[in-house]
Amino acid sequence: MSNRDLSRELQISTNTVKFHLSNIYEKLSVKNRTQAIAYFYSSRRIGD
Repeated sequence: MSNRDLSRELQISTNTVKFHLSNIYEKLSVKNRTQAIAYFYSSRRIGD
């Protein structure tokens, strides 16, 4: 989902979405959504 779509779905501002995503990216040591998705798939165990 886009930041705008997330903000509408969660009923929060787009800036709040960006803030939370930025915190997530920092914790995962990634720079963007694409890298976060790649991190997710690379960290999955086989069979999950």
